[in-house]
Amino acid sequence: KGDLEGVVLAAAATRATGIKEFVSLAESYSWRWMEIEAFIGLGQLGQAEQALADMDADLSVVGPPSALVAADRLRADLATATGNPAEAAAACDAAWQHARHLPAPLALARLEITDARRLRAVGQPAAAVTRLASARQRLAKLSAQPYLQTCDHELAITSARQPEIAWHGRIPTGQPAARLVASGQANRWRR
Repeated sequence: KGDLEGVVLAAAATRATGIKEFVSLAESYSWRWMEIEAFIGLGQLGQAEQALADMDADLSVVGPPSALVAADRLRADLATATGNPAEAAAACDAAWQHARHLPAPLALARLEITDARRLRAVGQPAAAVTRLASARQRLAKLSAQPYLQTCDHELAITSARQPEIAWHGRIPTGQPAARLVASGQANRWRR
């Protein structure tokens, strides 16, 4: 985690073998989504777009739900990075549809992080904090440290961009919520 150039090099080596995916019980198309995330993280959006198109070409409409969620999540990340909020919203909506019955808390938490980035980009920081708080709970249960770090970073960015918001009833929002979640305290929010 964190070596984006290394991910791109490893994915290029895998691509050169002609292997389309590594099959695992957890998720298909793993090396492809890692490559696309690395391209987005490096700001190489054209390469991310091409890699996503290659992945889409190999995914059928009846592809595994986890791969469809990953593809739509990446499409939302790419659209957010390129400043296309309508496309990002549509991709998140599609990902949530594919994720409806997906028993994969890591995939759901990653989708929540993506959706939070999208919400923050369109000026909805309170909704973004809500998504991030939910993602953080899922990730904490999994002890998924690299993703927890990403989530905490997103919480810090999102909380820093909005003023202190008053508590409405028993639901903390904004910086108070981010501080509670980032400190690892249980989230007792009502929905």
